[in-house]
Amino acid sequence: MLGLMYHTASHFSMLVDLIEDINIIFSTKKESEQHCLHTPQRKQYRDERHAEDESDEESQHLAQLHKYLTSCIKYHQEIIGLCKQIEDFLSPMLLIIFVFSEALMCLSTFRLAYGFADDESLKFLMSGSCFYVWLLSFCWAGEYLTEQSLAVEKAIYGCPWYKHLQTMHDIKFVIMRAQKPIQLTAGKFYNVSLETYLQIANTVYAYYTLLKNVADS
Repeated sequence: MLGLMYHTASHFSMLVDLIEDINIIFSTKKESEQHCLHTPQRKQYRDERHAEDESDEESQHLAQLHKYLTSCIKYHQEIIGLCKQIEDFLSPMLLIIFVFSEALMCLSTFRLAYGFADDESLKFLMSGSCFYVWLLSFCWAGEYLTEQSLAVEKAIYGCPWYKHLQTMHDIKFVIMRAQKPIQLTAGKFYNVSLETYLQIANTVYAYYTLLKNVADS
């Protein structure tokens, strides 16, 4: 389950790298053209070229750029589709894990704090720690997946779209979809994130306080 989460997050990371490469492609192309303009041979050659040839070159460049962005959009949609499949597959199991982990974290903490099993205190300490770490690992992976999905929006907005306004339609499409973060849920009740982990920790403490008051009374 953790492998699926990190595997999906790595796809978002690769998509971010592909989008950031657009800036490198633009910069390299522009620098090469400026370098060629300062050479006498190239300057004389460009002076002899016709306007329609320059227009064809620009059209080819825009066509390549549009094809590149289209590939990125398709890749993004495929990753989103993969996330939906993972959500449908993992959501019921994550709900079971979250509910049982929350209950066992509370009981283990309560029994360890009150010394109901002094001869087995190490076992309860290890089991309680495992529940905390186990749940934290899932929430951390879900948070990482969400961060990588949001990084796509920052990457596409950071590319030099202002230099090629003809591609604004493709870029706006990616930005609008990337603004909605990918979040895995546990049975539609919990978002798998660090914020949820803190909420569960607070709930465990509240249950522990309640059981402590009952035991003292």
